Amino acid sequence: MEYRLISVTNNSSFRILDFKLDMESRKRLNNMGIFRNDLYIRTAGNGMGPVLIQNLTNHSTPIALGRELAEGIVVELTEV
Repeated sequence: MEYRLISVTNNSSFRILDFKLDMESRKRLNNMGIFRNDLYIRTAGNGMGPVLIQNLTNHSTPIALGRELAEGIVVELTEV
């Protein structure tokens, strides 16, 4: 089932399916190391602040995303 990253709960793992964002925002995400089909976990971000995610595929450091960017990322929940 598909969800928007903004609606995923903390400590949930997911895979990015698509970006519903403009080209500039997609490039920003790619420059930060956020790619389709990689496995991630949402580590924090309930409330009005940024959403923190960590790439489990390449074990990167956590990345903070603005809520508008998180709203444009389509994900599917996975098991770690």
